Amino acid sequence: MSPRHACLSFYGVRKTGYLLLLLTILAVAFFVWTVSRDDAPVQVEEEPAEVMPQVVEEEEDDFGMDDLVTVDVAPAERPANTIEDEMIFRFDSEEELQRFLAALQREGLAPRGVLRQLYAVRVSERVALSLDPRAYGGREEHNFYSARPVPPEAFAPGLFARLQGFGLTAAEIAQTGDSTSGQGVIVAVLDSGVDPDLDFEDLRGVWLDYVGTEPSYRHGTSVASIVAGPLGIAPATTILSVRVLDENGVGNSFDLARGIIEATNHGARIINMSLGVYGESPILLEAIRYAYDQGVIMVASAGNEAVDRLPYPAADSRVLAVTAIDANRQHALFPNQARGIDFAAPGVGVIVQDGEGESLFSGTSAAAPMISGTLASLLSKNPALAPESAIGIIRQNLDDAGLPGADDTFGGGIVSWDRIERRNQTNVVDVAIADIHIPHDAVPGQTTPVTILVQNRGTAWLGDTTLTVQTSQGEPETFTVGSLDAGGVAPQVIYVSMPNRDSGEFVDVLAQVSPPGNREDVDLSNNLRVRRISAAPSAE
Repeated sequence: MSPRHACLSFYGVRKTGYLLLLLTILAVAFFVWTVSRDDAPVQVEEEPAEVMPQVVEEEEDDFGMDDLVTVDVAPAERPANTIEDEMIFRFDSEEELQRFLAALQREGLAPRGVLRQLYAVRVSERVALSLDPRAYGGREEHNFYSARPVPPEAFAPGLFARLQGFGLTAAEIAQTGDSTSGQGVIVAVLDSGVDPDLDFEDLRGVWLDYVGTEPSYRHGTSVASIVAGPLGIAPATTILSVRVLDENGVGNSFDLARGIIEATNHGARIINMSLGVYGESPILLEAIRYAYDQGVIMVASAGNEAVDRLPYPAADSRVLAVTAIDANRQHALFPNQARGIDFAAPGVGVIVQDGEGESLFSGTSAAAPMISGTLASLLSKNPALAPESAIGIIRQNLDDAGLPGADDTFGGGIVSWDRIERRNQTNVVDVAIADIHIPHDAVPGQTTPVTILVQNRGTAWLGDTTLTVQTSQGEPETFTVGSLDAGGVAPQVIYVSMPNRDSGEFVDVLAQVSPPGNREDVDLSNNLRVRRISAAPSAE
């Protein structure tokens, strides 16, 4: 080989070595940059719920390939009331969540929602099939539909027609009469949104418009106007509007959980949820725990579907479940009946502001904010009041109804604003006929027990109280009711013959009570009660 060729060969070797060294350095730098992307916080654009994610094809490379895991199994069978084309995945840490979000971003995929406080992500099934979240530590759960209760006039018009509406505003029903009530208290209304043009003392908005549609404020605004504003129980309450339902009143458990967390983080002391989820959603239960642990009072409607179960959040023991009564203080017939109901409140024909003017609002959706407004009023008068103490004031001053004590129909009893107002007064005498209760399974044409409840609604201890009962089937009977502590209840059972079905006959039961020793009763209107009993007509 000539010297010239040897020299060219030497320089060729050196040039090739430098090139290989440069490529090695670049490869190492690119690998370090790729790994560091998984640890850095990721800004994620959320995919609208109604738009399917578009998968962006990228060139194959050798970096991060073990992050890409595809699912080769079919999704498990879904429980009822779940959204079919999506899933929720929960992670154990922020790091695991970030790693999955980084992988999504690299693949050009987008989640439908992220809830960082619970390390949760909502994704379409297509995304889950493209990039398995379980490979990053994700635990799968279903996303349940949430919805406002079915309007009772539409669900059961026959039952609804038998009810007596109030025809009054919440302020008129409760007779609070204090324009400053609720001041300094934030009540979050998780619903369809609240009309920002409505005349509230203070309205704040946290808009969770993940439903991606134009808002329809009527339901949410009606609920809010029972709590606050000129028609509300606590007019000066700050309303925090959190939109979690679309224009049809439909949402999902993921957004509801996010709404609870957002409301808690924005300083709400009370969260009103006139909606329900028929399914046990782990992420929703975790959000409830988050709010409860921070001292937030949660109030929810019992539902209008006339079934023997409660939807969530009302079914959770950390949430106050509220059923509805009519103006005759009778159960409103359409609400769900189950153990776990806490309170009964007015929920038939309540005058509200719905954003388009005044209207009549009915259902457990109306009953729940009656309790939320009452709690706001109590907390505003004593800001240091603990949540359980505020709830306890309502619970200790309930008017009993139905069977003695708590039952599936009225819960602990009917909210009493009169008793709450005078709870600190001494020697108040108020004895009442709380209810005349007929068993729901009474058989036409047969003898059935009827329970008459006598309640001490005053603050004074009562000795022997006189009860007189007369039915249209017999002579008057007189009973002596033993001693009653404040709030105490005494049942008295009589027997009547039920009318035959389709006979057109009925039985009237009249009960009257008077305090002992001719003591002056502060409320004579509840000393007398009459109930007409008739058999239900045959089904046609």
